[in-house]
Amino acid sequence: MFRNNPEVLAYFNLSNQRKGRQPHALAQSVLDAVSHLNNLGDIKHGLLTIGHKHCALGVLPEHYGIVHDNFLQAVGEILGDAVTPEIADAWSKVLIHVAGACIDVEEQIYEASAARPGNWH
Repeated sequence: MFRNNPEVLAYFNLSNQRKGRQPHALAQSVLDAVSHLNNLGDIKHGLLTIGHKHCALGVLPEHYGIVHDNFLQAVGEILGDAVTPEIADAWSKVLIHVAGACIDVEEQIYEASAARPGNWH
C-alpha cells in the first residue's frame, strides 16, 4: 500500500509496521467484521476504538478506497488464480460494507468533536 499510496504512510505507526503489528491488526479487524457481517453492531466497541484512532489521525472517507484497492491487490497477488472475479467482487462488497460502518462511526465522532464549545478536539 505504501508503494502505491505513500501519502497514507503518515497515518501508520512505523514501529508497528516493522514489528508486524499493523498488518495483524488490520487482518484481525477484517476477520472480526466478516464474522459479524450481518450485524456489525456486535462489534460496535471495536469500531468505536478504531474510529477514535482514525479521527485522532485525521483519516477521511477517501482513505478507505485506498485500503480497499490495495487489500484486493494483495489478496490477488497472494492467492493468484484462486481469486476468481466472483471472489474478488464478494471481498470488494465486504470491504465497502465495513468501510461504510467505519465511516459512519467516524462521522459521528467528527460531528461530536465539532459541536464541542470552541470546536475543541
